[in-house]
Amino acid sequence: MVDSAVIDGNWDEKGQFIMGSELSLAYRPKMCDKTPWQVWEENSGRVYIQAPTDEEIIRSYYLSVYGVEVRDVKKIQLGTVSCQACDVCLETYRFGLTMNASDMQPLLDEGWMRFNVIPPVPSVVPLLVKVPLPGTAQNSERQVTVYSASKGIAYKYGGPAVTQIEFAKTGYTFVFVNTSVKNIGPDTITVSDWDFSIRDSEGTRYDPIINKGTWNARWSYLTDLDTNQSINRTIYFEVPLPAKNLAVYYDFGNFSASIRLAYWNID
Repeated sequence: MVDSAVIDGNWDEKGQFIMGSELSLAYRPKMCDKTPWQVWEENSGRVYIQAPTDEEIIRSYYLSVYGVEVRDVKKIQLGTVSCQACDVCLETYRFGLTMNASDMQPLLDEGWMRFNVIPPVPSVVPLLVKVPLPGTAQNSERQVTVYSASKGIAYKYGGPAVTQIEFAKTGYTFVFVNTSVKNIGPDTITVSDWDFSIRDSEGTRYDPIINKGTWNARWSYLTDLDTNQSINRTIYFEVPLPAKNLAVYYDFGNFSASIRLAYWNID
């Protein structure tokens, strides 16, 4: 039985990763199931003045139980789903994190899913890049374009037979941002609405909303793109009417030292 096969001290053939590299993992629990870290925390007997977040529990769980450090832990809402069979249906959120690829096996055994191997991040500060509108920003794995942005107090959804209208909250407006993301790297990448955000002159961040047209919401549930595949998408935001100097931001994550955030002024 082969437990591992390391070539030249760098590439693990069995695990398909570079020794010392970082790896992105995702976990989406079922509605009725408790996660391993929830069971661990409930059985710990600890009492808090302020309860820890899911992200804090996940970090503590893997460090305490397996001696594994996980980083960039995030809980991402994916939208609402109507589902009655909770022992089968998945939750409306997922967790994501990064870690050393050599330590990933305990997480895979507990149901985490691997995205792709991320090369070690150089110890430099990633750049914030300003992009004209329309314009494109890219790193070694993805090309992101924002074509245009417009505002409106309502949008229509539904099919030809039944068309409905969704209005913005009082004192707010919708912002519709036309975008595309293309995979220009050798590996499969995962993209989502939640890589985009809008910020105003005060630094307030606005995340995408799940619009009422379910056929428009699919990207929010994560989409895998193979090499040279792309996806075009209009992303919906809701921002206060007084908000000024709006800019669309895209978070490239920790995939490249050359660029972390790109932004397009739209206001």
